[in-house]
Amino acid sequence: GIASREQMVSTEGDWTQTLYEKGKDLSPLLKSMYEFNRDIREIGIYFANQGAGASIVFPHSPLDGTYSFTSVGCDWASETENPYKRGSTILPGEQTTDCPKAGTKVSSRAYNPLIRDWCRRQALHPGKLLVEGPFLDAFTPDTWLLSFGKSVYDPITHEFVACTSIALQINFVEQIMRDARL
Repeated sequence: GIASREQMVSTEGDWTQTLYEKGKDLSPLLKSMYEFNRDIREIGIYFANQGAGASIVFPHSPLDGTYSFTSVGCDWASETENPYKRGSTILPGEQTTDCPKAGTKVSSRAYNPLIRDWCRRQALHPGKLLVEGPFLDAFTPDTWLLSFGKSVYDPITHEFVACTSIALQINFVEQIMRDARL
């Protein structure tokens, strides 16, 4: 599993490296799913990671900090009851205090899935496969995506763990429409 922030700091001193070490076994699985369908732009698991956000995405690509997106905030996670754990919120309030507020422009380098609407919707609708979009990609300008995903809650602790996404680039739809003869 994914370690808590405290475990990551105490074991490696660098939580990013620990996440990489714990998640690298997923890359062959993500790669095979990605290569199966040429229309897939990316496939990933986006962890809540104690409110800090983290992701394992294939294909891997460097982040370009010149792009930005608008945050939906993550107050929703500390204000909404966990659907599997009555009396608890999806995330404790202390895990959402550092999230940018709703409406704030955020650099793509500071990407956190918790402040994206598609992840919020997944967490609020557990057990359902959701289709999102079309929406603008947070990392590539003028790129429209359609995604499919489902939230992940731990089956034992019932805590929210992650959002998942298979994203399709749909800019090609415009060309199909132009080529179609109606």
